[in-house]
Amino acid sequence: MHMGRNFGMGSGLHYSTYQEDLHIAERSLTTTVIQDSNYFESFDTTILYVLGNVIIDGEQYYVTESRDTTIDVLVLGTTSSSTTRKLIDARDVSNRVSYVEVPLLLDAHVVQGAWAIGLRGGPTVGLLNGRRGAIPNASFDGYTDFATEQFRSPVLGLTARAYLRYRFVNGWSVGVEPTWRGHFGNALNSGDLTRRSSAVGAMISVSYRLR
Repeated sequence: MHMGRNFGMGSGLHYSTYQEDLHIAERSLTTTVIQDSNYFESFDTTILYVLGNVIIDGEQYYVTESRDTTIDVLVLGTTSSSTTRKLIDARDVSNRVSYVEVPLLLDAHVVQGAWAIGLRGGPTVGLLNGRRGAIPNASFDGYTDFATEQFRSPVLGLTARAYLRYRFVNGWSVGVEPTWRGHFGNALNSGDLTRRSSAVGAMISVSYRLR
């Protein structure tokens, strides 16, 4: 960094690793088929027939006969069937992507005695250095291994941090620096899968200023 009274600029070389720990639950697909149908259902029964009538001593009597028969009844029925198909197994995955980045840094700061407070940040250009892990694929019927997934190169990003530093001897200072870093755009070539890496954290720094 080339530092002036209140402003500075410079560059450097950053090695960044972004890691995410995922618990992916098992996913399954259940298909239910409902079908209406008409069919005859048979019932065995006994029917009493009246064959005629007779008159005995002035009284009328009916002549009957019992017959066993089968009656078919038209029935409307509904049946259903369900099938379940496992799409992906449950899995615990640790995904890690590493980049080598070259930043263009702009700095604004104020110095009061041994204390310095400032803001520093700017765009970065990075190249993929390593990757490992897996994520569910776009159709959720398996996993995409990072070892076979192609990443864009280069990757554009942004870094920004605030810092508070204390100079304890000539040229040397220690500081606390909250930091945000991230990448623009989709880091994957696939249009169905999207990955945008970003991170928020803090650093403890030891700095030396050349005169």
